[in-house]
Amino acid sequence: MRMEQSEVRVKVFSAVVFLVVLLLPFILWVQSVGHPVRILEAQLPAGQQFYLLSKLFALYAVFLVALQVLSMLMIGVAGVRGARSRWPIHRHQTLALLIAVTIVGHVGCFMTAVQLRSEHAPWFLLLPRFNSGFYDAMVSVGVVSAYLIMMVIVMGSLARQVSFKWARIHRFLVYPCIALIVLHSASIGSESRGVVMMMFYGFLIVGVVYALISRRRQAMHALSLSGKTEE
Repeated sequence: MRMEQSEVRVKVFSAVVFLVVLLLPFILWVQSVGHPVRILEAQLPAGQQFYLLSKLFALYAVFLVALQVLSMLMIGVAGVRGARSRWPIHRHQTLALLIAVTIVGHVGCFMTAVQLRSEHAPWFLLLPRFNSGFYDAMVSVGVVSAYLIMMVIVMGSLARQVSFKWARIHRFLVYPCIALIVLHSASIGSESRGVVMMMFYGFLIVGVVYALISRRRQAMHALSLSGKTEE
């Protein structure tokens, strides 16, 4: 009976999280840029529609990355027993694919907007440039984070086939990815400076720190128990 109630709570919680990740980025985007129909009908500067669309992809990428990271970190934390069976590997892989799609969409729309406005192919945007002013530096932070995330996704897909060392590197790279994504979006993303997004960033940081501390304590506890067993 308790197991059934636990399963129901997990399903309800998963449904709520899914709705939040599905709807909240779109709501924040509409609040930031306006009604989508008006955007399509308005006489905007060349490439502006693609620029606004890149913001939507960016918001979904941030929320999906947060869901992926927190879901995997919370596995094994006290009070989440059996979570691994409720968060199977195929769900993890599906989220990774969605993250890749949103990042490619964000970068592609942004570069299309720049090309339409400047009438030149902006391939230079794919290379980090930290000495060209604050905005370009923060764009470069996003470029580096995009490359790192793609590397994490590729390494994650190869981890089971290659070696355990690859899996450890895959997990380690997650943390600089989070830091760079938050820095990039909070510094130059106008839609990311509202109260809701600030609360979201705070929740993400607190969640990651809590999960890491909890897992560290569990590892230390396991080591102490194994030491006592050997004695």
